[in-house]
Formats: sequence, C-alpha cells, structure tokens
Amino acid sequence: MSIKDFVIGNLVGKGGFGKVYAAKERKDVNQDCAIKVMNRIWLKEKRLLRRVAQEIKLHRKLNHPNIVKLFSYFEDKSYIYLVMELCAGGNLYQHVRNKPAQATATVKRWFKEVTLAVCYLHENDIVHRDIKLSNVLLSEDGSVKVS
Repeated sequence: MSIKDFVIGNLVGKGGFGKVYAAKERKDVNQDCAIKVMNRIWLKEKRLLRRVAQEIKLHRKLNHPNIVKLFSYFEDKSYIYLVMELCAGGNLYQHVRNKPAQATATVKRWFKEVTLAVCYLHENDIVHRDIKLSNVLLSEDGSVKVS
C-alpha cells in the first residue's frame, strides 16, 4: 500500500505528530477515511519513532465503538501514514467553541461515551495521556470517538 492508492482531500486536523487529511481509497471511492501523515525525519530527530511504533502496535489491537479505528498503516522513505476512521463531525473543542450551549442530554451522552472509551483503554492496560476536547472527535452520527 502507498499514498498513491488514495485520493487525498482537505486537511481536517493537525496534531503534535502530524497532519490529518480526509481521503478515499482509489479502489473504493465510496469509502471515506482519514490519513494521518507524520514526517519520519522530524520524528527521528525528536526521538519519537519508537513511541509512534508502539502507539501503532497498541492502536491496531483496539476495537471499541468510541475509539477511532486504525484500519492500516504504511510508510515510505519520508513519511509514516495511518489510515483511520474519518470522524466527519470534527472535534469537541471546535464544536463547543462554535456552539457553547449544548443540550444536557447530548453532553451526558458525550461524557458517557468518553468514559466508556477510557474504561476500555484502562481494561487493556493503556493510559491515553492526552484526553482533551480536541482529541475527542464526533462521527457523522454524533457519537464520540476518542483519538
């Protein structure tokens, strides 16, 4: 698999390790996904390659409805690519900033879904270490996905 197998769309987010783009696989253009692109040279300079490799190994094993799914990954000479579930609703930080008043029922559901995801991680001896509104994404149907 290579980046040439995908049609890359708009930038949907930036993280500490890379940028995330909306994408479609060329062989199945009806299937949306997100691709996180991380610069190998930068990761190597910051001594983060081992950490990224460990996160990929852990993330591949996760299967929970409130955690962003990692479908696959690949790399080339310059970049590491993570092919993940696309959360078209954006992140909670953007959502709350644009619409500060939320229905109580919605906030309760979000809180429950984040709690379920964190409990699942803890049951699997994983600590997230960076839970914040910008790392909590919304799927198209409005459910929460921890990234």
